[in-house]
Amino acid sequence: MLIHFVHTGDAYLPELQAYAAFVQAAGHQAEVHGQIQTLPADAAVLWWMCGQVSPQLAQRYPSAFHIHEYASASVPPLAWLKDSIKRWRQAVPQYRIYQNEWVRQRMGFGDAVPYEFRNMGVSPAFSAHRRHKPNPNLTLCTWAKCDACGTSCRCLTHSRTPAAACYWSARFLTVSGHA
Repeated sequence: MLIHFVHTGDAYLPELQAYAAFVQAAGHQAEVHGQIQTLPADAAVLWWMCGQVSPQLAQRYPSAFHIHEYASASVPPLAWLKDSIKRWRQAVPQYRIYQNEWVRQRMGFGDAVPYEFRNMGVSPAFSAHRRHKPNPNLTLCTWAKCDACGTSCRCLTHSRTPAAACYWSARFLTVSGHA
């Protein structure tokens, strides 16, 4: 089966290459399209990275199984208006994928189209081209607000000030004046 991933917008979506690799590893084929004109008329599966998919556009591919994926809701200004327009003008697909529950609620489609949430992950290719050796002393931390000034400068993971917790904290403290 050939799956056509369609992304005509400007958003950076590195997951498209990971999707294609996953589909190919499962024995299927995948193509990523940046322009509608490159889609074949007989496409069996169209996986739209939404933006706008008008009913007229979807009708050009009547035999295709349409999947709409929403990696995020619209961004300001007027995000609520953009999401409302998508809700009113979007073609109805056979399946939807959302990044999370918040995006699903924000988009507010009131129909019975089946959906699921995208499991977040990191492609192995992300770390394959590493320029630096990993630092085993580097610790990523969960931050809390400073009681004195309100900025994020305490590590909840390690219950200590960030300077003692991780590399990023030293940079944060220097920039924020907490050193």
